[in-house]
Amino acid sequence: MKVDTRPAGLQALPSGLVIAVFVVSMAWLLIRPDPFSLRNDEGFNLMKAFLMARGEHLFVDIWSDQPPVFTWLLRGMFAAFGSTVSVGRLTTLLCAALMLVAIRDFLREGRDELRALLGVMMVLMTPGIFLWSGAVLIGLPAIALAITSIACLHRWHRGGGGAWIIASGVMLALSACTKFFTLVAVPGVLLGFLLLPMPPGWQRVPAILLWSGILLMGLLLILGVTGALFHLDQLFGNHLQARAVPSYATLSHTHWLAGQPRCWLLYGLALPALCSARLRKSPAVLHCGVWMVTALLVLHFHRPFWSHHALLPAIPAAALAAVTLNTALRRWLTPQYCRWAAWGFTMTSLVAVPICVQRTAEDFADQQWKSGLVELIRQGSGPDTPMIADNPLFAFRAGVPVDPFLTVFSNKRQNSGLLDEALLGERLGIVQPVQALFSAQTLRNLPGLPHLLARDYRLLRQAGGLQLHERRARP
Repeated sequence: MKVDTRPAGLQALPSGLVIAVFVVSMAWLLIRPDPFSLRNDEGFNLMKAFLMARGEHLFVDIWSDQPPVFTWLLRGMFAAFGSTVSVGRLTTLLCAALMLVAIRDFLREGRDELRALLGVMMVLMTPGIFLWSGAVLIGLPAIALAITSIACLHRWHRGGGGAWIIASGVMLALSACTKFFTLVAVPGVLLGFLLLPMPPGWQRVPAILLWSGILLMGLLLILGVTGALFHLDQLFGNHLQARAVPSYATLSHTHWLAGQPRCWLLYGLALPALCSARLRKSPAVLHCGVWMVTALLVLHFHRPFWSHHALLPAIPAAALAAVTLNTALRRWLTPQYCRWAAWGFTMTSLVAVPICVQRTAEDFADQQWKSGLVELIRQGSGPDTPMIADNPLFAFRAGVPVDPFLTVFSNKRQNSGLLDEALLGERLGIVQPVQALFSAQTLRNLPGLPHLLARDYRLLRQAGGLQLHERRARP
């Protein structure tokens, strides 16, 4: 293959332009229209960081069933830039940008800009990627850190020095402590140590021990310092209980895939790369291939399945799809035509990306009643009076804290039996909130809740399936 002798910055220009347009377009969506809610779970993550900034302690005061890294990252961003929804969403967007840069980096092996560009484009074709790149959720940031770990390892395989293998272990530890599901990347890394050529001066066993030791020490250190290691019942209890909930039995990855033709396209394009001779020669193909297969196997048996889980195998599949397409184009076209193709793909992406972002904005147009509800909460509770809410995003936008123990008022926690009427009645008695906000679904899940509220509360506003209750004035 003909070597591209252009300056390195010019070689990386097409994929860099696509990433830049993606980031700018998404930032415009998140700041200017500021959609009220991209996902209900946004409020859980925002409120946990908000409460930490007020002095509450994660896992001790704040109940949480997720690892701590993203909450600590949000807390730091809030301290630097203010506690707003836009800051939280831009934090997720920065993680998405990091993921795209990392994918471009390890796919540009041999300065192959066409493959890097195709990788970025395939990732942006993943179902829901624009939504997950802006929502304040932990799935995409965890995958972004795991992809960065793989990119660091690729640098080490190319002879970059021992610092890269250490960085890889640290990044995967941070990723797993954001969401444990990214540990599916570990088998691919270990196989890479066993099958891929070692950089000069390195032996397989010492490399495996060094990387594994860094990962294990990183996990223990992060979980220990943040206190998560001493509250494993919170981290795992809710998820283990949810596996036994009958209504979650049909929430499977297989059923979700049935309506996602773009995912089937990605997996179909990934298959030739996975079956090629490059599997034992290219770190990108081996690591992403084993990651994808491991993730698909795990999700096949995992219950309940949520749509953000689909990113776990889809992102490495997108990288493999780029390898397949690049191989085909390199075989069919001359180097000059490949360069023209790269710029053609770039121009197409520069038009398509803003259109996709605009469509995402239209799907989450703000509704006036939500702003009205936020104003009622701001006037009724105030910044020093906690409330109870099953959607804490309303309280967060009003600058009002919620009961730390009920910060994660999720359907999973209710359905798994860890949050019932008895516990809610106890918290209402302890916290004695001025206001309480519940959805119609929560009122159905907890049939005794209306009776609890009737004792001391009156219905203040009902809108959009939500009920805002206010404590009655005592004589």
